[in-house]
Amino acid sequence: YVLVALFQKEKLGGQIDSAVCIYSMLDIQNAMKENIQLCINGNQSVKGSNFWDGAQCERQPDSNIVPEPNLCNLIPLGKSSRVAGIVPATSTPSIVFPNTALTSLTLTTTTSFTVGFLGTANGRMKKIVLASQNVSKEYDHDLVVDDGSKINQDTVYDQDTRMLYLTSQRLVAKVPVENCGQY
Repeated sequence: YVLVALFQKEKLGGQIDSAVCIYSMLDIQNAMKENIQLCINGNQSVKGSNFWDGAQCERQPDSNIVPEPNLCNLIPLGKSSRVAGIVPATSTPSIVFPNTALTSLTLTTTTSFTVGFLGTANGRMKKIVLASQNVSKEYDHDLVVDDGSKINQDTVYDQDTRMLYLTSQRLVAKVPVENCGQY
């Protein structure tokens, strides 16, 4: 299993670059375990400053995280279970889109590939194939869905996964997932 996420970076002059990053669930679990261990060791910086219910990371002597597939079963942390974390999961971008603000991501799998549909801030849809954790490739041409209007995050497949519904502020678009006619 993987986690696929979009990130943006604003450059001088207001231009935005976007990236797609892919994280293995093992990488996510390892970062979470490291943050939980810091909390168990009493490190208050991981407790999560957004929680105002008195949650604390209190030193728990001789407590170490053991390998466990379900992080919820590690140890009873009580109020200290709200660990925000300071140790991130890291990844190299699998693909970068210069001067493009990505606004939505929807994935599907085929027999051999994982395909991503990316909405943009200027009303277009991009298609990518996730080849590996560090490599994705754009294919097909940008599809203009609603020129100049941001594609919203909420994208949905139809029941057969043959059509993708995209929304913008002004419209709902029904887009075919496959474009075999281009070949």
